[in-house]
Amino acid sequence: AGIGIVIFGSLFMLFVPETLHQKPANGSTGNVAEICDSSSSSSAPSILSMKRSLLYKFKENFVSTFDTLRVYASPTIFILLATFSIQSFGRLAFDLVMRYISKRFSWSIAETGFLLSLRAGINVILFLAVLPGVSYVLTSSSSDAYSIPGFWFNMPTTLKDLVLARFSLFAQMIGFIFLALSAFSSPISGSNQETIVPLIIAIAGMVVYTLGMGFGPFCRSLISTLVDQEHIARLYAVLSIIDTVGASIIGPALAWLYSWGLKLSRKGERSGYLGLPFWGSLVLTAIAGGGIMFIKAPERRDDTAEEENIRIAESELQAELLL
Repeated sequence: AGIGIVIFGSLFMLFVPETLHQKPANGSTGNVAEICDSSSSSSAPSILSMKRSLLYKFKENFVSTFDTLRVYASPTIFILLATFSIQSFGRLAFDLVMRYISKRFSWSIAETGFLLSLRAGINVILFLAVLPGVSYVLTSSSSDAYSIPGFWFNMPTTLKDLVLARFSLFAQMIGFIFLALSAFSSPISGSNQETIVPLIIAIAGMVVYTLGMGFGPFCRSLISTLVDQEHIARLYAVLSIIDTVGASIIGPALAWLYSWGLKLSRKGERSGYLGLPFWGSLVLTAIAGGGIMFIKAPERRDDTAEEENIRIAESELQAELLL
């Protein structure tokens, strides 16, 4: 069923139109027109052949890539890029939670599979109700028709994304703490009751961690405001590479911590060693994503560019009127 759904969904990619329509730089259209008019017909084939040459294309791509890398030299972009190394925690850690609950509470894999429905339901509520509602409250002002009195935060979009990204990171860290603490035995006596409290803590940790799943989209929105429009595609390619490299490192690390916890637990020690991968995830999340607590909300380039275009257009209009 999963393979069929993936194939069916992928077919819709054939009907997705190209949405990137780059605007020419100010005055570039007129300059290009003048150059084309003044150029001779004899030089056109030579210029065309030069542009089609492999050396020219290689040089063009190299210069463009170098310019893109210079954009990534910003400390804010570097910090946001580092946060994407923990995006693979969402799928790797949750797969580990399934095995952990099955081992810790003697559940079958089929029984733990029902927790996937719980996670999916929380995700639906989170992305359809919680995050849009909180976003509206944070960006609302007294002039909004449906604003709530006393809740006029009037935040810019970038500041709202930064606040919600920090909240999501905090929720993920709290979720890891709950999952790690559930590995300890309950002080409640009785063979049937001693696993109730740890089970509740584990499920609560899974729920709280799921509430932080908006961390990736908010960080992606923030970092997209720091680069030009023509660099967005390469930016997303870099993010995919970082996510893949992070998964290749984080996956074996979590598996090693889980195996180590199993070996220590087999020795008869009941001191929460099964929670080692979640303690490790907590530390890695704090290291990779902690920098977001110290950055400032970036300004959107679209607004600045639009204001600059308006200012240039007004100055050109005034110059024409004077002439």
